[in-house]
Amino acid sequence: MPSVLAIRVLELDDLTVVGLDGELHAESSPRVATVVADSLARDVSTIVVDCSLLDTIDAAASTALGRAAYSVRQHHGRLVVRQPSPETRAVLDLTGTSAVVEYGD
Repeated sequence: MPSVLAIRVLELDDLTVVGLDGELHAESSPRVATVVADSLARDVSTIVVDCSLLDTIDAAASTALGRAAYSVRQHHGRLVVRQPSPETRAVLDLTGTSAVVEYGD
């Protein structure tokens, strides 16, 4: 059964909130990368990835999130991960993504 990920996007001036609901895996991570790229095209300064409803994340998706954060930094912006579960945070730590994202409540 394929993983299910719902993505909700809220655009506010120079801020984009990306809500993730479900499972973020290698096959769904390009959708998140597209949202980030679209936000950068709008010249936002902050992208908040809301993980409060995220069930799981795999290492490939975590690495993709790290690449997205690096891209945001290249545009002088910030990528903030909001409310990751302990399991999500552990995967982000394990893959080194925690070094390039910020965390917020």
